[in-house]
Amino acid sequence: MRTLGLELANAVAAEGSPFTGLTVEEIERQAGGTFFIAAVEHAGTRMADRPLPSTCIKAGDRVTILCRSGHPNFLDKFDVPESEI
Repeated sequence: MRTLGLELANAVAAEGSPFTGLTVEEIERQAGGTFFIAAVEHAGTRMADRPLPSTCIKAGDRVTILCRSGHPNFLDKFDVPESEI
């Protein structure tokens, strides 16, 4: 994916982070096309699904993000990136 200028990253939404409590649609709008949320694994579950735009991100949710290489660090608004794939 890097040859296409794309990266896949995971982050865990922290309590009190700017994106916690927002919907996927609200977060992607704030990102301005820099990334989109490919999957959400809600805290306490082991299933990651492509979320609906109305899916609310809660503290402890693991979010998989597809982003452009060299993107502004929107991951900080979730928490410190858990890993980069």
